[in-house]
Amino acid sequence: MRLISPKDKRPLQGEARLLPSPHTSVTSILALAAIGGGTAVNVARSSHVEITTYLLRRLGCKLDWIAADKLMISCTNIDETPKRHVVSVSCYPWLIPLFTMFYTAIGGAGSLLVLRGECDWMLKLDFRDVLESIGFIGGRAWPGEKLSSLLVVEGFRGRLPTTLWRIVVGDNIYTILGTIIAAIATDYARPILLRGATPYTSWLQELVNVFDNLGFQISIETNRLSIRTAGETRREVVVSSTCFEAALLAIPIAASKGRAKLVGVASSECTSNLAYILQSVGCEVEVGEKTLVLDCGNREAKSLVTHIIAPPLTLPYLGLGIAIKADTTLSEVGGLVYEGVQLNKFIGILEKLGFALIVEKDRVVSVASGEPHKRIVVDCSRSPELCLTLIPSALSPDIETEIVFDNAEVVDSLAPGLFEALWSLGANFRQLS
Repeated sequence: MRLISPKDKRPLQGEARLLPSPHTSVTSILALAAIGGGTAVNVARSSHVEITTYLLRRLGCKLDWIAADKLMISCTNIDETPKRHVVSVSCYPWLIPLFTMFYTAIGGAGSLLVLRGECDWMLKLDFRDVLESIGFIGGRAWPGEKLSSLLVVEGFRGRLPTTLWRIVVGDNIYTILGTIIAAIATDYARPILLRGATPYTSWLQELVNVFDNLGFQISIETNRLSIRTAGETRREVVVSSTCFEAALLAIPIAASKGRAKLVGVASSECTSNLAYILQSVGCEVEVGEKTLVLDCGNREAKSLVTHIIAPPLTLPYLGLGIAIKADTTLSEVGGLVYEGVQLNKFIGILEKLGFALIVEKDRVVSVASGEPHKRIVVDCSRSPELCLTLIPSALSPDIETEIVFDNAEVVDSLAPGLFEALWSLGANFRQLS
């Protein structure tokens, strides 16, 4: 599917319900698998979920879609026959810590899990935190061929370690989530020591709520993590949206100078962070009970400067700056590559839009610096996150460049229902077969 930015760019208006979160969906599915099974409701039918369900089926779990968004999981009879499982994590490196920690907890002795990455930028990822953590809790992991594009993980051999778990977290929140899942799967009840800077961000809290909904109490401090069971463990979780899904719709609304109401918005610090970003460019924002009401008719093309923001807002934040043709600075940013962007391609596209992207050790700056091209083409199959970042520009009256999204259906596999929600608000993309 090929989509082209509208010729007549009108403000987005109306009401839209947020999409279920792929990140929360994957975390919920693995958490349910860790306790033997259960039911996940309102699951995002995204490529992340497809990869996760494929992994679980390879391990012997039974999964049945009993409705379009309702998944029943049973992992009571894991196949412990030594096997070699090869799973592609595609361009989603955040799945790797979740899968490796989960597999060390339930993988049969002698079985191997081979995780393949299909993006050239994955060669730059550093798995030392994951590898060391695996060693601490009794499994093994090592890079395979092509450096870090291939990771081999081995399940537990023999008894679990009786000493305290010590997990190297770095700045990777998914290592923490994977650790929680592994601890639940193995009934590990002792405190877990965390080494390195603990990224206890508002985004992490939204994902940790999955475990709270199942009856676990998670306490994360500066250098330790503890898990307690609060009464009877529940076996059903309703997948919610997060501030990332809110940003996917709110930023295009702001870029188009629209007025709209978003329903199903999580009340969290991360959502407050999103509201602050929108207000900084002149939008009127009202945060209600599960709602976000925006009036961006008077939004301005003013420079954006901020320090640390929740990881899922990094790309929407840069996307907003581009869409309103404003210089944008994001300081103290770490792990931009983890967002899934191939920076060299991102920089090339920005140059065609008239921007220069400066990437330094602790900050990212985009600066309006040149004459934009009349037309650019982005292949979403190669970089779906880049397409997500450019959707606001395609709807902004300030951007004259015609943006063509090739293979736009790939974006829908990343954020199911996004284009339908935008169309319902009046985003009249032109579609070519």
